[in-house]
Amino acid sequence: MFSQMVPSISSIKLATSESRFFLNWVLLDEVDSTNDYAKEYSEDIGSGIILTKRQTAGRGRLGRVWDSSFQGAFTLTLLFDILESGLKSDVLNSVTLLVAEGMHRALMSFDDISFSKNLLTIKWPNDIIAGERKISGTLTELVYKDNAPYKLVVGIGLNIGDFNSSISEDLRNAGSIKSEYGFLPSVDEVFLRIISSINQCFLRGTPDFDYINSHAYLNGKKVSFLRKNSNSEIEKNIVKALFIDENCSLVVKCEDGKEEHLISAYDLELL
Repeated sequence: MFSQMVPSISSIKLATSESRFFLNWVLLDEVDSTNDYAKEYSEDIGSGIILTKRQTAGRGRLGRVWDSSFQGAFTLTLLFDILESGLKSDVLNSVTLLVAEGMHRALMSFDDISFSKNLLTIKWPNDIIAGERKISGTLTELVYKDNAPYKLVVGIGLNIGDFNSSISEDLRNAGSIKSEYGFLPSVDEVFLRIISSINQCFLRGTPDFDYINSHAYLNGKKVSFLRKNSNSEIEKNIVKALFIDENCSLVVKCEDGKEEHLISAYDLELL
C-alpha cells in the first residue's frame, strides 16, 4: 500500500503553535480512519490535528469510502474541544460550510488555481470542485458527553498529486490539484494554508455567504436528489438550485414553482 502525503514535523509544529483551535498534534504510521481515532482518543488529545501516513478505511458523508490509498492523497482530521475552543452553537450548525469555505480560500491563494480558467467552486454542502471534478471533501461528526456536544471532529480529504493505476472506480471520476491545474504544490504549503484559512473562518464564526454563493457550484443549475416521501419511500426530486441561505440550507425551486430550503440531500447530482 502506498503512503499518502504528510507535512513535515516542523510545519505541523508551526501550524499548532499559531492556532487558537488546534493545540496538539498526532502523526500516525497507519490507522483505519483518522476521524475514528480522534473520537476514540479525544480525551487524551483535547484539541488538535491528527495525520497519518496511511489511512486504510477513510470515509466521506453518508458512509461513502474516501480512497486515500495513493501517493497523491492528503487527509487530516481536526479535533475541537467545544468548551475550550469557545465554539458557539451557531458555529456548530455551520461548521461544514465554514470548513468548505476555508478550504476554498486556502486553495484559491495559489495563483495557478485562482487565475485558471478551470474554476474552483464549492459544491453544497461540503465538496470542492475543480471544473467538473471533485478534489476535496469533508466529514463532520460530533462526540457527545452527557447528551451534549463535547468534541467536534472534522475529517478533510484532498487530492493533491497523481493517481496510481490501482485507484478505485470512484476516483476515476475525481480530480486532483495536479491533474486539474498542472502543478504540484508542496504538502507543507498546502497544509499550512489550509490550517491558517480554517482558523480565520472559525475566528469569524459564521460563513461568508456572499463569498460562498459567488463560488457556488450548484447555483442556477438543475439538480436531482433522493429523499423519503410521506410514505417513507425513496423518491427522486428534480429542482433548480438557487442559492445558499444564512441557515446553510440550499434554496431550490421545485417543479411546481415553490421554493424549498434543503437542510440535507442524498445523492445530489447535476442534470
